[in-house]
Amino acid sequence: MTGENKGLAKIFAMIVNMDKMVGGDFERGLAALSAAATDNKA
Repeated sequence: MTGENKGLAKIFAMIVNMDKMVGGDFERGLAALSAAATDNKA
């Protein structure tokens, strides 16, 4: 995601690594999407 952080969001972005926070869920979602896409081809 991209964009400009303002106010509290800017401070939050400096403290918290969002990639670490949501990265695992994102990877699991991509794996599930890939599995669903290949299962439907048969």
